[in-house]
Amino acid sequence: MTGPEPSRPEPALAFWRAAREAAPGRARVEIDTLIAVAARLMRDTGLSGRPSDFVAEAVRTLADAGELILPSDATAKARRVNYDWRCTPALPLFVTAVRAPLLRPPALRREHAWHRDLAFLAAERRLDKPEIWLAIDAWLKRSGDGTDVVSIRERSFEIFHDEKQLDAALGYKFFRTGAITLRRLRCEEVPEPLAARFCRTARWRSALVIENKDTFRSACLINAELRLFAAVIFGEGDAFPKRAPDLLLLSEESPFDEVQYFGDIDAAGFDIAARAEQAVLALGGHFAFRPAADLYRALLAAGTPVGKYGAMTATARDFLQHHGLERLDSGSLDGRRIPQEALARPAIRAVLENIRR
Repeated sequence: MTGPEPSRPEPALAFWRAAREAAPGRARVEIDTLIAVAARLMRDTGLSGRPSDFVAEAVRTLADAGELILPSDATAKARRVNYDWRCTPALPLFVTAVRAPLLRPPALRREHAWHRDLAFLAAERRLDKPEIWLAIDAWLKRSGDGTDVVSIRERSFEIFHDEKQLDAALGYKFFRTGAITLRRLRCEEVPEPLAARFCRTARWRSALVIENKDTFRSACLINAELRLFAAVIFGEGDAFPKRAPDLLLLSEESPFDEVQYFGDIDAAGFDIAARAEQAVLALGGHFAFRPAADLYRALLAAGTPVGKYGAMTATARDFLQHHGLERLDSGSLDGRRIPQEALARPAIRAVLENIRR
């Protein structure tokens, strides 16, 4: 073998860096990846010989340097399962990266020169998850205030090299109390996108939001034929109020400036509707909001009250009163509820056809 020797630290470390880049985020690197990386390195550096021989020598050099761990060869079964003995020396079928130790703070929190936005940490008698706060501290010192706003998982990967760590950190004490915020880290939570079916030749510049999936499916099929709504949107139960900002993107696909909402007749359903109204109206006046009163009235007439209505929140009660839907409250239904699925597809069609006339 001529060229850079894999038994020397520098070529072995260059090989290992390339192998880690070829398997990002993985502690275990398989032999196929190692051989492919070795072949490319040998080609680029003019090294002759077999890539498998290069790997066999390089991984032992790296193991001696504490960069990786070779698989066990303690028993005959381990040697058979973990190594290819057709090579000399035997070729490991995988190696495991040695994880770098997590950053640890100085013995006392107050000895660390925290960024001014984390100065409150110095007063803590005991600091949980110090490696998290040190990583945030380093990012604040490095990035400053001019960084663009990105999504929470993009920022999380930038800070921790773990796209989900910041989600977990939101449960930590100082995020819960507001001492540090996502806004300070120049990032934002991103809700799941809204599912929608568009109709670009609709009669109305209005979108119909449906709470539950079965009724959403029925409304989509009927609207595709009648072409009333610019979009039929799946609210997915309690998720819609948080996802309401996605309406701005949906309205670019098929323009609408009004949102109608149709959900269950019960306490939970009207609490969702009330919060949906607040979320929609908070979008800078882009959309008007109203309940789909014709569908609610048809549901009340067609459905058989079942189960328990639930305890009405003040917000939900105000919502019904504001829109003149007091007949849909718990008292009018003797404490029972009517799920929107009680208004089946033919009945929805009849309501929408009547509106179209």
